[in-house]
Amino acid sequence: RRVFEEEEGASRFVPGLPRGQRWVRVKPSGEMPVEALKALANELSLSFNVQKDGCLLVYGEDERVKDFVKKMATKYGLKAGK
Repeated sequence: RRVFEEEEGASRFVPGLPRGQRWVRVKPSGEMPVEALKALANELSLSFNVQKDGCLLVYGEDERVKDFVKKMATKYGLKAGK
């Protein structure tokens, strides 16, 4: 099951994001509600936007986004998909 997507560098353009920012899209679920994801992003000093499709776009410094993915996967026992 694909739970979140991570995009490297300039492989995909996201309008409105500063250049050079690392980002990840996360689809909230019952186990992983949007409010918990926002709290984790805030804890790591990351920015985020809720997109029209309900996904949460989390972005910021490379290492912080990696930490977000690790903590989210550890906390919710999920695997990344590409």
